[in-house]
Amino acid sequence: MSFTIKSAAMLLAFASISATSFADGFKCQTVDESLNVKVFNQTEPSEGTRNAAIMILSNPEVSFGRKTIATFEADGTLQNEAARYIAKVDQRFSGSNRDGELIGGTKLGQLAKVVLKIDFSYAAPIEDGEEASATVSLFKRNGDRINLDAVCTRYLKGE
Repeated sequence: MSFTIKSAAMLLAFASISATSFADGFKCQTVDESLNVKVFNQTEPSEGTRNAAIMILSNPEVSFGRKTIATFEADGTLQNEAARYIAKVDQRFSGSNRDGELIGGTKLGQLAKVVLKIDFSYAAPIEDGEEASATVSLFKRNGDRINLDAVCTRYLKGE
């Protein structure tokens, strides 16, 4: 069996299709509709496609262009353990240094971390557009904690 340019091209095309990664994450809203939380995982296999890339907190009640409260990235302010996303509020990072922004009835500057826990497992995944329950926990610097019930919609898109 000879190896032709055509078969090499087909092999290369197949390899690129099988290496395709997906944009994976969740779009969440608290039950009282006062907070939106979006989390997206890495899309590069070398980064680990089940590892958090970004978390965005926003206020749906604020006018367009001013909705974002904070952003947390895998550069040191965001990590995850499966479907538990932990965002560290750190004044040294521009995404989380807007002290006066309101979130869950408190100021962003009073928070130490934000934890989003989604009722989801890759062992029993849900399809794109399906919902899962979640809790957004706001951990204050003084030790208090605020828990907000949320509903998350799975986001899954091929590149």
